[in-house]
Amino acid sequence: MILTIIVRHAAQHRAAFLTSSREELEIETGNRHLQLLFIFAALASLYVGVEVSISGWMMTYVHRMTITSKPWAAIATSCFWIALLSGRMLAPAVLRRVSETELLNSCIGIGLVSAVLLLLSHSPMAIVLSAASAGLTLGPIFPLCIAKALAFMHDSPKAKWIFSVSGLGGAVLPWMTGKLSAQSGSLRIGLLVPVVALAAMIILNQLEPKTPTLV
Repeated sequence: MILTIIVRHAAQHRAAFLTSSREELEIETGNRHLQLLFIFAALASLYVGVEVSISGWMMTYVHRMTITSKPWAAIATSCFWIALLSGRMLAPAVLRRVSETELLNSCIGIGLVSAVLLLLSHSPMAIVLSAASAGLTLGPIFPLCIAKALAFMHDSPKAKWIFSVSGLGGAVLPWMTGKLSAQSGSLRIGLLVPVVALAAMIILNQLEPKTPTLV
């Protein structure tokens, strides 16, 4: 009789312990889920803002430079878009040799350097090369961010709203670029907005969990 009571008591405690552990795991998973949503949404939003800011203001920026003639503005902008599309087209081939994480880290880092060089360039050819480098490395970033978000979250429907949130950056960052440019009287200073956004993307990318999370 005593043994039966002890066994029942132990079973009750074990069931309560398992229930408590399961609830704690669900809470931890939920918090991790929210963290992933924030990171990937912020990365996608910042990227779209960077792309629209650089491509939207590049022609005006190059056109205002006294060292260039009118055709160079169109040439630099065209090279940026051609390189952007080429970067996305070449990404699958590059992923056969490197991991998604390595490619994403490299693209964000080189994209940041290219954006800085674009602002520091003082010759038409250097501007075109910087624009092409920026486009080539920015191209794969958005598809990689979305692919990693869906993979980490196992294609959860909750990840789909990242697509709509990403458009917010495309509206806010170009506006911030123009606002800062108008206040400072220099478009070069205004274009520091996408540079800072790329630096923020590097920091956010380092916060990303390294193992998949179940949702």
